[in-house]
Amino acid sequence: MTVANLKDQISRTKEVIEDKITKMNLWKVELTTYEADNLSAEDIESHERSEKMVTTSNLDKYFNNNEDKNPKKGYLHVFIVPTATDLGRKRRNTEVETTSRKRRSWAINSTIANELRDSVYFVDTTETSGPLRDMIQKGEFVALYGTRASGKSTRVDQAIFKLKSEGYVCIYVTLEGVNISTTDIFWSSLGTKLAINAPNYFKYNEVKSSDDFMFKFRKSNWESDVVFFIDEYDVLLEANDDIKSSFLGTIRNIKNSKRDYAILSFVAIGPLSILFLKSDKINVPPFNVIKPFRNPNFTLAQVESLYKEYEDDNKLTIVH
Repeated sequence: MTVANLKDQISRTKEVIEDKITKMNLWKVELTTYEADNLSAEDIESHERSEKMVTTSNLDKYFNNNEDKNPKKGYLHVFIVPTATDLGRKRRNTEVETTSRKRRSWAINSTIANELRDSVYFVDTTETSGPLRDMIQKGEFVALYGTRASGKSTRVDQAIFKLKSEGYVCIYVTLEGVNISTTDIFWSSLGTKLAINAPNYFKYNEVKSSDDFMFKFRKSNWESDVVFFIDEYDVLLEANDDIKSSFLGTIRNIKNSKRDYAILSFVAIGPLSILFLKSDKINVPPFNVIKPFRNPNFTLAQVESLYKEYEDDNKLTIVH
């Protein structure tokens, strides 16, 4: 089945016929539930995990689950993006609906991605992230720590947005869900995560060992400096010493031979405990734990500013 066949089937649905959509583009995009409920068509098109589906391509190019050549039943979600002509025709009809969707909401204990910044209330950390970006641009291997739900991941997301605009390649991966049974399984599982989170740079099964990881980042492979962010770094505290030694040794090798590698900076993210991660074989961690970056707590002024925005948006007064 091709993308063209899918578009033809969609065009026959009641919803599409009623909305008089005659032309459409289909995109494959990985979204969180919150993103799916709140992003506009424009946001979906520009999303970092979106890919426009080529009409002449087979669906298995986009949805091969390694078990069969078709999307799993119940797992295919289609977002229809009308072409510019149809958008112009439908703008008047959807104006009220679009406005209501842009009402801002509160998001607790979750990363505020840049594409969601206009739809939620949050503390903008761009200005206060200057010291973090300075450490990165100096080529430091940074330990970024803070309490749970303190905005670490949101700060990192905003830093990535800024760094990308300056020409850096930013790769973000989390150790949450990475299998830490054995050293071989750890590297293979991490490689799978990289293929999922950074498909533009990693292929499935491309990284299955520490040697694969180092070889991937040899300088000749990259045209720009790479900044590597690794979240939930404290997962390694539960790993056996062989895994810790393998990972810490790999990062230290890259740090000690930076002229050979494209990685400019490595940022480990997690709670305070990440400052004490070491192994029996490697007592000196590759990250700067002497001068780490502490994720600052919100100030009273920042919190008051958020509530003031909420009051203004909803035309009400909050009694303290």
